[in-house]
Amino acid sequence: MLSSKTYENEEMCHLKEKWFGTKYSVEDIPQEWEESWNNLSSNPDLHIPAPNHFIPDNFDLLPGEAVPDYPEKICFDDYGELWFKQDVKFKLPRTYCNIYILTDLLLQSPRNAAMVDLYLNLFRQHIMEDAYPASMAQYSYSVSATERGIVIKTNGFNQKLHQLVDLVLDHLEKFEDYLDEKTFQEIRQQQMKSYHNFILKPGNLRKDMRLSILQDVHWTAQEKLKEVRTVTSKELIEEIASKMFPTCHYRVLVQGNTDVKQASELYKMVSDRKQRSGIIKSPFPELRTFKLPNGCNVARAHGFNPADTNSSVINYYQSDPGTGETEVLHEFIQMVMDEPAFDFLRTQEQLGYSVYCTNRNTFGILGLSLTVNTQANKFSVCHVDERIETFLTHFITTVENMSDEEMSTLKETLISMKQTVDITLGEEVARNWNEIVDGEYVFDRRKRQIELIKLITRESTVAQLQKVLSDKDNSSYRKLSVQVVGSTNPENGVPPSLDCLTDYSTNMKLVGPVEGDKDFTDEQFVKDINDFKVQLKLYPVTKIL
Repeated sequence: MLSSKTYENEEMCHLKEKWFGTKYSVEDIPQEWEESWNNLSSNPDLHIPAPNHFIPDNFDLLPGEAVPDYPEKICFDDYGELWFKQDVKFKLPRTYCNIYILTDLLLQSPRNAAMVDLYLNLFRQHIMEDAYPASMAQYSYSVSATERGIVIKTNGFNQKLHQLVDLVLDHLEKFEDYLDEKTFQEIRQQQMKSYHNFILKPGNLRKDMRLSILQDVHWTAQEKLKEVRTVTSKELIEEIASKMFPTCHYRVLVQGNTDVKQASELYKMVSDRKQRSGIIKSPFPELRTFKLPNGCNVARAHGFNPADTNSSVINYYQSDPGTGETEVLHEFIQMVMDEPAFDFLRTQEQLGYSVYCTNRNTFGILGLSLTVNTQANKFSVCHVDERIETFLTHFITTVENMSDEEMSTLKETLISMKQTVDITLGEEVARNWNEIVDGEYVFDRRKRQIELIKLITRESTVAQLQKVLSDKDNSSYRKLSVQVVGSTNPENGVPPSLDCLTDYSTNMKLVGPVEGDKDFTDEQFVKDINDFKVQLKLYPVTKIL
Protein backbone atom coordinates (compact mmCIF):
# COMPACT_ATOMS: atom_id res chain seq x y z
CA MET A 1 0.00 0.00 0.00
CA LEU A 2 1.24 3.48 -0.91
CA SER A 3 -0.12 6.65 0.70
CA SER A 4 0.30 10.36 0.11
CA LYS A 5 -1.22 13.64 1.34
CA THR A 6 -1.74 14.76 -2.28
CA TYR A 7 -2.56 12.96 -5.53
CA GLU A 8 -2.07 14.63 -8.93
CA ASN A 9 -4.62 12.54 -10.86
CA GLU A 10 -7.63 13.12 -8.63
CA GLU A 11 -9.96 13.01 -11.66
CA MET A 12 -9.25 9.28 -11.90
CA CYS A 13 -11.07 8.79 -8.60
CA HIS A 14 -14.61 8.96 -9.95
CA LEU A 15 -16.27 7.01 -7.13
CA LYS A 16 -17.20 8.34 -3.69
CA GLU A 17 -17.89 6.38 -0.52
CA LYS A 18 -21.11 7.35 1.30
CA TRP A 19 -19.90 7.89 4.89
CA PHE A 20 -17.10 10.45 4.57
CA GLY A 21 -17.35 11.32 0.91
CA THR A 22 -13.85 10.04 0.18
CA LYS A 23 -13.11 9.71 -3.52
CA TYR A 24 -11.68 6.43 -4.77
CA SER A 25 -11.45 4.23 -7.85
CA VAL A 26 -11.41 0.50 -8.57
CA GLU A 27 -9.44 -0.84 -11.54
CA ASP A 28 -8.31 -4.18 -12.84
CA ILE A 29 -4.60 -4.99 -12.47
CA PRO A 30 -2.89 -4.15 -15.77
CA GLN A 31 -1.81 -7.13 -17.85
CA GLU A 32 1.78 -5.87 -18.10
CA TRP A 33 2.02 -5.80 -14.31
CA GLU A 34 1.03 -9.44 -14.06
CA GLU A 35 3.52 -10.43 -16.75
CA SER A 36 6.27 -8.51 -14.98
CA TRP A 37 5.50 -10.22 -11.68
CA ASN A 38 5.51 -13.65 -13.27
CA ASN A 39 9.03 -13.11 -14.61
CA LEU A 40 10.69 -11.62 -11.55
CA SER A 41 14.24 -12.65 -10.72
CA SER A 42 15.06 -13.72 -7.16
CA ASN A 43 15.92 -11.01 -4.64
CA PRO A 44 18.64 -12.08 -2.17
CA ASP A 45 17.33 -9.57 0.37
CA LEU A 46 14.01 -11.40 0.61
CA HIS A 47 14.38 -14.65 2.49
CA ILE A 48 13.05 -16.50 5.50
CA PRO A 49 14.81 -15.71 8.79
CA ALA A 50 18.04 -17.57 9.46
CA PRO A 51 17.95 -20.15 12.27
CA ASN A 52 18.24 -18.56 15.70
CA HIS A 53 21.23 -20.28 17.29
CA PHE A 54 20.32 -18.94 20.71
CA ILE A 55 17.14 -21.00 20.96
CA PRO A 56 17.84 -23.89 23.38
CA ASP A 57 16.53 -27.42 23.09
CA ASN A 58 17.64 -28.70 26.48
CA PHE A 59 15.70 -27.50 29.51
CA ASP A 60 16.82 -30.19 31.94
CA LEU A 61 17.50 -29.22 35.54
CA LEU A 62 20.88 -30.32 36.79
CA PRO A 63 20.88 -32.59 39.87
CA GLY A 64 22.14 -30.94 43.00
CA GLU A 65 23.12 -32.51 46.30
CA ALA A 66 24.46 -30.76 49.39
CA VAL A 67 24.45 -27.39 47.62
CA PRO A 68 25.79 -24.59 49.88
CA ASP A 69 23.50 -21.72 50.81
CA TYR A 70 25.85 -19.03 49.47
CA PRO A 71 28.25 -18.59 46.56
CA GLU A 72 31.71 -20.13 46.90
CA LYS A 73 34.97 -18.93 45.38
CA ILE A 74 36.09 -21.80 43.14
CA CYS A 75 38.84 -20.00 41.24
CA PHE A 76 41.36 -17.32 42.13
CA ASP A 77 44.29 -16.57 39.84
CA ASP A 78 46.32 -13.70 38.38
CA TYR A 79 43.35 -12.67 36.25
CA GLY A 80 40.62 -12.54 38.85
CA GLU A 81 38.20 -14.65 40.84
CA LEU A 82 35.17 -16.81 40.14
CA TRP A 83 32.23 -17.19 42.51
CA PHE A 84 29.73 -19.97 41.89
CA LYS A 85 26.39 -21.15 43.24
CA GLN A 86 24.16 -23.80 41.76
CA ASP A 87 20.46 -23.04 42.13
CA VAL A 88 18.24 -25.72 43.65
CA LYS A 89 15.60 -23.37 45.03
CA PHE A 90 13.86 -21.80 42.05
CA LYS A 91 14.36 -24.80 39.74
CA LEU A 92 14.50 -22.94 36.44
CA PRO A 93 16.70 -23.80 33.43
CA ARG A 94 18.29 -20.35 33.61
CA THR A 95 21.71 -19.05 34.66
CA TYR A 96 23.13 -15.63 35.48
CA CYS A 97 26.70 -14.68 34.62
CA ASN A 98 27.85 -11.30 35.95
CA ILE A 99 31.32 -9.93 35.23
CA TYR A 100 33.03 -7.00 36.93
CA ILE A 101 35.96 -5.68 34.88
CA LEU A 102 37.96 -3.72 37.46
CA THR A 103 40.41 -1.21 36.01
CA ASP A 104 42.03 2.01 37.16
CA LEU A 105 41.57 3.61 33.72
CA LEU A 106 38.50 5.53 34.86
CA LEU A 107 40.24 6.92 37.93
CA GLN A 108 43.18 8.36 36.00
CA SER A 109 41.44 11.39 34.47
CA PRO A 110 38.02 12.81 33.54
CA ARG A 111 39.03 12.32 29.91
CA ASN A 112 39.40 8.58 30.46
CA ALA A 113 36.08 8.44 32.29
CA ALA A 114 34.36 10.24 29.41
CA MET A 115 36.01 7.93 26.90
CA VAL A 116 34.76 4.85 28.78
CA ASP A 117 31.22 6.26 28.61
CA LEU A 118 31.71 6.77 24.87
CA TYR A 119 33.23 3.30 24.49
CA LEU A 120 30.15 1.69 26.05
CA ASN A 121 27.66 3.84 24.11
CA LEU A 122 29.32 2.81 20.85
CA PHE A 123 29.44 -0.81 22.03
CA ARG A 124 25.67 -0.79 22.63
CA GLN A 125 25.13 0.53 19.13
CA HIS A 126 27.43 -2.05 17.54
CA ILE A 127 26.07 -5.11 19.33
CA MET A 128 22.39 -4.29 18.92
CA GLU A 129 21.85 -6.19 15.67
CA ASP A 130 23.98 -9.21 16.61
CA ALA A 131 22.31 -9.52 20.02
CA TYR A 132 18.76 -9.27 18.64
CA PRO A 133 18.39 -13.07 18.17
CA ALA A 134 19.44 -13.55 21.79
CA SER A 135 16.76 -11.16 23.03
CA MET A 136 14.18 -13.02 20.93
CA ALA A 137 15.22 -16.23 22.69
CA GLN A 138 14.66 -14.64 26.14
CA TYR A 139 18.28 -13.81 26.91
CA SER A 140 19.24 -10.41 28.25
CA TYR A 141 22.40 -8.45 28.84
CA SER A 142 23.50 -5.04 30.12
CA VAL A 143 26.84 -3.26 30.23
CA SER A 144 27.42 -0.21 32.43
CA ALA A 145 30.30 1.82 33.83
CA THR A 146 31.05 2.28 37.52
CA GLU A 147 33.75 4.44 39.05
CA ARG A 148 36.06 1.43 39.19
CA GLY A 149 35.36 -0.33 35.93
CA ILE A 150 32.69 -1.99 33.79
CA VAL A 151 29.87 -4.30 34.90
CA ILE A 152 28.50 -6.89 32.47
CA LYS A 153 25.29 -8.72 33.38
CA THR A 154 23.93 -11.60 31.31
CA ASN A 155 21.21 -14.15 31.95
CA GLY A 156 19.13 -16.67 30.04
CA PHE A 157 18.70 -20.39 29.42
CA ASN A 158 21.85 -22.10 30.63
CA GLN A 159 22.39 -24.20 27.50
CA LYS A 160 23.27 -21.25 25.23
CA LEU A 161 24.28 -18.58 27.75
CA HIS A 162 27.94 -19.03 26.87
CA GLN A 163 27.17 -17.82 23.33
CA LEU A 164 25.79 -14.53 24.63
CA VAL A 165 28.74 -14.04 27.01
CA ASP A 166 31.15 -14.71 24.14
CA LEU A 167 29.28 -12.27 21.88
CA VAL A 168 29.41 -9.46 24.45
CA LEU A 169 33.11 -10.00 25.21
CA ASP A 170 33.92 -10.29 21.52
CA HIS A 171 32.39 -6.89 20.76
CA LEU A 172 34.28 -5.31 23.64
CA GLU A 173 37.58 -6.95 22.71
CA LYS A 174 37.33 -6.32 18.94
CA PHE A 175 35.89 -2.86 19.34
CA GLU A 176 38.04 -1.41 16.56
CA ASP A 177 36.66 -3.88 14.00
CA TYR A 178 33.12 -2.57 14.51
CA LEU A 179 33.93 1.14 14.71
CA ASP A 180 33.26 3.55 11.85
CA GLU A 181 33.85 7.29 11.88
CA LYS A 182 30.29 8.31 11.04
CA THR A 183 28.80 6.39 13.96
CA PHE A 184 31.56 7.65 16.24
CA GLN A 185 30.73 11.28 15.47
CA GLU A 186 26.99 10.72 15.96
CA ILE A 187 27.31 8.89 19.27
CA ARG A 188 29.84 11.41 20.60
CA GLN A 189 27.40 14.23 19.85
CA GLN A 190 24.60 12.34 21.60
CA GLN A 191 26.81 11.83 24.62
CA MET A 192 27.62 15.54 24.78
CA LYS A 193 23.90 16.32 24.76
CA SER A 194 23.35 13.76 27.51
CA TYR A 195 26.01 15.39 29.69
CA HIS A 196 24.49 18.80 28.92
CA ASN A 197 21.00 17.72 30.02
CA PHE A 198 22.41 16.06 33.14
CA ILE A 199 24.30 19.19 34.22
CA LEU A 200 21.23 21.43 34.00
CA LYS A 201 19.37 19.53 36.75
CA PRO A 202 20.05 20.93 40.25
CA GLY A 203 19.90 17.49 41.89
CA ASN A 204 22.68 16.18 39.66
CA LEU A 205 24.88 19.20 40.34
CA ARG A 206 24.27 18.72 44.07
CA LYS A 207 25.40 15.10 43.85
CA ASP A 208 28.52 15.98 41.85
CA MET A 209 29.47 18.63 44.42
CA ARG A 210 28.98 16.28 47.38
CA LEU A 211 30.94 13.39 45.90
CA SER A 212 33.70 15.70 44.64
CA ILE A 213 34.27 16.75 48.25
CA LEU A 214 33.88 13.35 49.92
CA GLN A 215 35.70 11.02 47.50
CA ASP A 216 39.38 11.03 46.67
CA VAL A 217 38.40 10.74 42.97
CA HIS A 218 35.15 11.86 41.38
CA TRP A 219 34.75 13.25 37.88
CA THR A 220 31.80 15.57 37.35
CA ALA A 221 29.59 15.57 34.27
CA GLN A 222 30.90 19.00 33.31
CA GLU A 223 34.51 17.82 33.46
CA LYS A 224 33.65 14.90 31.21
CA LEU A 225 31.68 17.11 28.81
CA LYS A 226 34.66 19.40 28.31
CA GLU A 227 36.90 16.43 27.55
CA VAL A 228 34.70 14.31 25.31
CA ARG A 229 34.25 17.03 22.69
CA THR A 230 37.90 16.65 21.55
CA VAL A 231 38.15 12.84 21.78
CA THR A 232 38.99 11.14 18.48
CA SER A 233 38.21 7.59 17.41
CA LYS A 234 41.94 6.86 17.23
CA GLU A 235 42.49 8.01 20.81
CA LEU A 236 39.48 6.00 22.00
CA ILE A 237 40.94 2.83 20.52
CA GLU A 238 44.48 3.42 21.77
CA GLU A 239 43.72 4.66 25.28
CA ILE A 240 40.62 2.66 26.23
CA ALA A 241 39.71 -0.21 23.91
CA SER A 242 43.25 -1.59 23.64
CA LYS A 243 43.98 -1.18 27.38
CA MET A 244 40.72 -2.35 28.92
CA PHE A 245 41.50 -6.07 29.10
CA PRO A 246 45.29 -5.87 29.71
CA THR A 247 44.87 -3.60 32.77
CA CYS A 248 41.85 -5.26 34.35
CA HIS A 249 41.07 -7.67 37.14
CA TYR A 250 37.92 -9.81 36.98
CA ARG A 251 35.24 -10.66 39.50
CA VAL A 252 32.76 -13.17 38.09
CA LEU A 253 29.58 -14.67 39.55
CA VAL A 254 27.89 -17.64 37.89
CA GLN A 255 24.64 -18.68 39.55
CA GLY A 256 21.72 -20.78 38.37
CA ASN A 257 21.10 -24.09 36.66
CA THR A 258 24.76 -24.85 36.07
CA ASP A 259 27.66 -26.80 37.56
CA VAL A 260 31.28 -26.12 38.46
CA LYS A 261 32.58 -27.26 35.06
CA GLN A 262 30.26 -24.96 33.10
CA ALA A 263 31.01 -22.06 35.43
CA SER A 264 34.74 -22.60 35.00
CA GLU A 265 34.33 -22.62 31.22
CA LEU A 266 32.56 -19.26 31.40
CA TYR A 267 35.36 -17.87 33.55
CA LYS A 268 37.99 -19.17 31.11
CA MET A 269 36.13 -17.42 28.31
CA VAL A 270 36.57 -14.19 30.27
CA SER A 271 40.17 -14.67 31.39
CA ASP A 272 41.31 -15.73 27.91
CA ARG A 273 40.69 -12.16 26.76
CA LYS A 274 43.30 -10.92 29.21
CA GLN A 275 45.75 -13.64 28.23
CA ARG A 276 45.44 -12.83 24.53
CA SER A 277 45.74 -9.08 24.94
CA GLY A 278 48.75 -9.22 27.24
CA ILE A 279 49.04 -8.02 30.81
CA ILE A 280 49.77 -4.47 31.88
CA LYS A 281 50.33 -4.20 35.63
CA SER A 282 48.22 -1.43 37.13
CA PRO A 283 47.05 -0.47 40.63
CA PHE A 284 43.98 -2.25 41.93
CA PRO A 285 41.22 0.38 41.85
CA GLU A 286 40.00 1.31 45.31
CA LEU A 287 38.19 4.49 46.30
CA ARG A 288 38.58 6.17 49.66
CA THR A 289 36.61 8.81 51.54
CA PHE A 290 37.81 12.06 53.09
CA LYS A 291 37.16 12.70 56.76
CA LEU A 292 35.29 15.99 57.07
CA PRO A 293 36.54 18.57 59.56
CA ASN A 294 34.66 18.98 62.83
CA GLY A 295 31.74 21.38 62.71
CA CYS A 296 29.66 22.54 59.77
CA ASN A 297 30.89 23.33 56.27
CA VAL A 298 28.82 24.68 53.38
CA ALA A 299 29.33 24.20 49.64
CA ARG A 300 27.00 26.48 47.69
CA ALA A 301 26.70 27.09 43.96
CA HIS A 302 24.16 28.55 41.58
CA GLY A 303 22.43 26.17 39.20
CA PHE A 304 23.62 26.27 35.60
CA ASN A 305 20.14 26.94 34.24
CA PRO A 306 18.95 30.55 34.90
CA ALA A 307 15.48 29.52 33.69
CA ASP A 308 15.12 26.93 36.48
CA THR A 309 13.79 28.12 39.84
CA ASN A 310 14.43 24.79 41.59
CA SER A 311 16.92 24.76 44.47
CA SER A 312 18.31 21.61 46.06
CA VAL A 313 19.80 21.21 49.54
CA ILE A 314 21.37 18.14 51.11
CA ASN A 315 22.64 18.17 54.68
CA TYR A 316 25.10 15.30 55.04
CA TYR A 317 26.23 14.20 58.49
CA GLN A 318 29.32 12.03 58.44
CA SER A 319 29.71 9.23 60.97
CA ASP A 320 32.66 6.79 61.15
CA PRO A 321 33.97 3.73 59.31
CA GLY A 322 31.11 1.28 59.35
CA THR A 323 30.74 -1.86 61.42
CA GLY A 324 27.97 -4.41 61.37
CA GLU A 325 26.44 -2.79 64.47
CA THR A 326 26.48 0.79 63.21
CA GLU A 327 25.30 -0.30 59.76
CA VAL A 328 22.01 -1.73 61.12
CA LEU A 329 21.71 1.15 63.58
CA HIS A 330 21.80 3.67 60.72
CA GLU A 331 19.26 1.61 58.78
CA PHE A 332 17.03 1.65 61.84
CA ILE A 333 17.42 5.42 62.24
CA GLN A 334 16.53 6.03 58.60
CA MET A 335 13.43 3.84 58.86
CA VAL A 336 12.27 5.69 61.98
CA MET A 337 13.08 9.12 60.49
CA ASP A 338 11.39 8.67 57.08
CA GLU A 339 7.81 9.53 58.01
CA PRO A 340 8.49 12.32 60.55
CA ALA A 341 10.91 14.05 58.15
CA PHE A 342 8.33 14.08 55.37
CA ASP A 343 5.58 15.22 57.72
CA PHE A 344 7.60 18.09 59.25
CA LEU A 345 9.50 19.38 56.21
CA ARG A 346 7.00 18.64 53.44
CA THR A 347 3.54 18.61 55.00
CA GLN A 348 3.92 21.19 57.79
CA GLU A 349 6.68 23.46 56.49
CA GLN A 350 5.74 22.89 52.82
CA LEU A 351 9.36 23.45 51.83
CA GLY A 352 9.29 21.55 48.57
CA TYR A 353 8.00 18.80 46.37
CA SER A 354 10.69 16.27 47.32
CA VAL A 355 11.87 15.58 50.87
CA TYR A 356 13.67 12.44 52.02
CA CYS A 357 16.34 11.08 54.35
CA THR A 358 19.02 8.60 53.31
CA ASN A 359 21.36 6.19 55.05
CA ARG A 360 24.71 6.84 53.32
CA ASN A 361 27.54 4.37 52.80
CA THR A 362 30.40 6.12 50.99
CA PHE A 363 32.90 3.32 50.40
CA GLY A 364 32.54 2.02 53.95
CA ILE A 365 32.14 5.40 55.70
CA LEU A 366 28.65 5.75 57.11
CA GLY A 367 26.54 8.88 57.31
CA LEU A 368 23.00 10.21 57.26
CA SER A 369 21.53 12.87 55.02
CA LEU A 370 18.37 14.91 54.58
CA THR A 371 17.51 16.24 51.13
CA VAL A 372 15.00 18.97 50.29
CA ASN A 373 14.18 20.19 46.79
CA THR A 374 12.48 23.58 46.92
CA GLN A 375 11.96 26.73 44.82
CA ALA A 376 14.26 29.73 45.06
CA ASN A 377 11.42 32.23 44.70
CA LYS A 378 9.69 30.73 47.76
CA PHE A 379 12.43 29.72 50.20
CA SER A 380 16.12 30.46 50.52
CA VAL A 381 18.58 27.60 50.93
CA CYS A 382 19.55 29.11 54.28
CA HIS A 383 15.95 28.83 55.48
CA VAL A 384 15.76 25.22 54.32
CA ASP A 385 18.93 24.38 56.24
CA GLU A 386 17.56 26.02 59.37
CA ARG A 387 14.31 24.05 59.19
CA ILE A 388 16.21 20.79 58.70
CA GLU A 389 18.20 21.48 61.86
CA THR A 390 15.00 22.31 63.74
CA PHE A 391 13.48 19.02 62.65
CA LEU A 392 16.54 17.04 63.78
CA THR A 393 16.35 18.63 67.24
CA HIS A 394 12.69 17.63 67.53
CA PHE A 395 13.42 14.17 66.16
CA ILE A 396 16.12 13.38 68.72
CA THR A 397 13.72 14.44 71.48
CA THR A 398 11.01 12.23 69.98
CA VAL A 399 13.28 9.18 70.02
CA GLU A 400 14.37 9.95 73.61
CA ASN A 401 10.71 9.85 74.65
CA MET A 402 9.81 6.66 72.78
CA SER A 403 8.26 3.91 74.85
CA ASP A 404 9.72 0.41 75.01
CA GLU A 405 6.69 -0.86 73.10
CA GLU A 406 7.29 1.60 70.23
CA MET A 407 10.97 0.63 70.02
CA SER A 408 10.09 -3.06 70.01
CA THR A 409 7.51 -2.57 67.24
CA LEU A 410 9.96 -0.62 65.08
CA LYS A 411 12.66 -3.26 65.55
CA GLU A 412 10.23 -6.02 64.58
CA THR A 413 9.32 -4.05 61.46
CA LEU A 414 12.96 -3.86 60.37
CA ILE A 415 13.50 -7.53 61.17
CA SER A 416 10.46 -8.44 59.04
CA MET A 417 11.94 -6.46 56.16
CA LYS A 418 15.22 -8.38 56.51
CA GLN A 419 13.35 -11.70 56.62
CA THR A 420 11.62 -11.07 53.30
CA VAL A 421 12.52 -13.98 51.05
CA ASP A 422 13.79 -13.59 47.51
CA ILE A 423 10.86 -14.05 45.13
CA THR A 424 12.96 -14.67 42.02
CA LEU A 425 16.37 -16.04 41.15
CA GLY A 426 17.27 -12.58 39.88
CA GLU A 427 16.67 -11.04 43.33
CA GLU A 428 18.97 -13.57 45.00
CA VAL A 429 21.65 -13.05 42.35
CA ALA A 430 21.44 -9.26 42.76
CA ARG A 431 21.96 -9.53 46.52
CA ASN A 432 24.97 -11.81 46.12
CA TRP A 433 26.36 -9.66 43.31
CA ASN A 434 26.28 -6.53 45.48
CA GLU A 435 28.55 -8.25 47.98
CA ILE A 436 31.00 -9.20 45.22
CA VAL A 437 31.02 -5.72 43.66
CA ASP A 438 31.71 -4.15 47.06
CA GLY A 439 34.41 -6.72 47.77
CA GLU A 440 32.88 -7.60 51.15
CA TYR A 441 31.52 -11.10 50.41
CA VAL A 442 29.21 -11.21 53.45
CA PHE A 443 26.56 -13.26 51.68
CA ASP A 444 24.69 -13.97 54.93
CA ARG A 445 24.55 -10.27 55.79
CA ARG A 446 20.78 -10.21 56.33
CA LYS A 447 20.98 -13.15 58.75
CA ARG A 448 23.70 -11.40 60.74
CA GLN A 449 21.82 -8.11 60.68
CA ILE A 450 18.70 -9.65 62.17
CA GLU A 451 20.67 -10.67 65.27
CA LEU A 452 22.24 -7.20 65.51
CA ILE A 453 18.86 -5.45 65.21
CA LYS A 454 17.68 -7.33 68.30
CA LEU A 455 20.47 -5.64 70.25
CA ILE A 456 19.37 -2.09 69.37
CA THR A 457 18.13 -0.09 72.35
CA ARG A 458 16.62 3.35 72.76
CA GLU A 459 19.79 4.44 74.54
CA SER A 460 22.10 3.27 71.73
CA THR A 461 19.88 4.95 69.13
CA VAL A 462 19.82 8.28 70.97
CA ALA A 463 23.57 8.12 71.53
CA GLN A 464 24.20 7.61 67.81
CA LEU A 465 21.76 10.39 66.88
CA GLN A 466 23.46 12.83 69.23
CA LYS A 467 26.91 11.82 68.00
CA VAL A 468 26.07 12.20 64.29
CA LEU A 469 23.29 14.79 64.11
CA SER A 470 23.68 17.11 67.10
CA ASP A 471 26.19 19.97 67.28
CA LYS A 472 25.73 20.57 71.02
CA ASP A 473 28.98 19.92 72.89
CA ASN A 474 29.91 17.36 70.24
CA SER A 475 33.49 17.05 69.02
CA SER A 476 32.43 14.30 66.58
CA TYR A 477 29.94 16.50 64.70
CA ARG A 478 30.84 16.67 60.99
CA LYS A 479 28.26 18.26 58.73
CA LEU A 480 28.45 19.17 55.04
CA SER A 481 25.58 21.23 53.61
CA VAL A 482 25.58 21.17 49.80
CA GLN A 483 23.29 23.84 48.35
CA VAL A 484 22.37 24.48 44.72
CA VAL A 485 20.54 27.79 44.38
CA GLY A 486 17.87 28.16 41.69
CA SER A 487 16.85 31.29 39.84
CA THR A 488 14.53 33.77 41.57
CA ASN A 489 13.50 35.19 38.17
CA PRO A 490 13.26 32.14 35.89
CA GLU A 491 11.05 33.94 33.37
CA ASN A 492 14.01 36.13 32.44
CA GLY A 493 16.48 33.26 32.10
CA VAL A 494 17.58 31.22 29.10
CA PRO A 495 19.03 27.68 29.46
CA PRO A 496 22.73 27.64 28.52
CA SER A 497 23.67 26.07 25.23
CA LEU A 498 25.93 23.07 24.83
CA ASP A 499 28.76 25.30 23.63
CA CYS A 500 28.37 27.51 26.68
CA LEU A 501 28.78 24.61 29.10
CA THR A 502 31.93 23.41 27.32
CA ASP A 503 33.51 26.83 27.80
CA TYR A 504 36.02 26.65 30.65
CA SER A 505 34.88 30.08 31.88
CA THR A 506 31.60 28.50 32.96
CA ASN A 507 33.18 26.13 35.49
CA MET A 508 31.15 25.43 38.60
CA LYS A 509 31.75 28.41 40.89
CA LEU A 510 31.22 28.04 44.62
CA VAL A 511 29.88 31.13 46.34
CA GLY A 512 30.05 32.50 49.86
CA PRO A 513 27.39 33.78 52.25
CA VAL A 514 24.82 36.38 51.28
CA GLU A 515 22.77 38.75 53.36
CA GLY A 516 20.47 36.76 55.57
CA ASP A 517 22.87 33.84 56.16
CA LYS A 518 22.73 34.35 59.91
CA ASP A 519 23.64 30.74 60.72
CA PHE A 520 26.85 30.62 58.65
CA THR A 521 30.15 32.48 58.78
CA ASP A 522 32.38 33.11 55.81
CA GLU A 523 34.96 30.64 57.16
CA GLN A 524 32.44 27.79 56.96
CA PHE A 525 32.02 28.10 53.19
CA VAL A 526 33.99 25.92 50.80
CA LYS A 527 35.39 28.35 48.23
CA ASP A 528 37.43 25.84 46.20
CA ILE A 529 36.93 22.08 46.44
CA ASN A 530 40.55 21.14 45.70
CA ASP A 531 41.91 23.64 48.23
CA PHE A 532 39.41 22.37 50.81
CA LYS A 533 40.40 18.72 50.29
CA VAL A 534 44.12 19.45 50.70
CA GLN A 535 43.59 19.96 54.44
CA LEU A 536 41.55 16.78 54.90
CA LYS A 537 42.70 13.27 55.78
CA LEU A 538 41.63 10.15 53.94
CA TYR A 539 40.05 7.21 55.70
CA PRO A 540 41.75 3.90 54.90
CA VAL A 541 40.02 1.50 52.52
CA THR A 542 37.02 0.34 54.53
CA LYS A 543 34.88 -2.79 54.21
CA ILE A 544 31.85 -3.47 56.40
CA LEU A 545 32.26 -7.13 57.33
